[in-house]
Amino acid sequence: ISSQNLRWKEVFELISEAFGLPHPRIHVTKLKAEMAWRLLQVVSWFNGKPSKVTKESARASLRQRDFSNQKIREYINIDFIDIKTSIADTTTFIQNFYIKEDKK
Repeated sequence: ISSQNLRWKEVFELISEAFGLPHPRIHVTKLKAEMAWRLLQVVSWFNGKPSKVTKESARASLRQRDFSNQKIREYINIDFIDIKTSIADTTTFIQNFYIKEDKK
């Protein structure tokens, strides 16, 4: 459940912005996604590690689905945190408790 509907591209841009990194630059088309999961599957056969991109995840990343939070908001009388705020809070937590510890 979320405060708004965003495309994956927008979510990744917000995450990269929160970490102070450049936005993802590769525009993924259906053809690129199909080629990527197949290529990574072949690589996983050679290195014995599971692929980080599966057929399902590649296809889901291109799908746009919109959901409404209206019923749950009315039922429990709650407003959700804006996605940008949630991402900023989460990345701050990660930077403070995980990334700084790794550098020690």
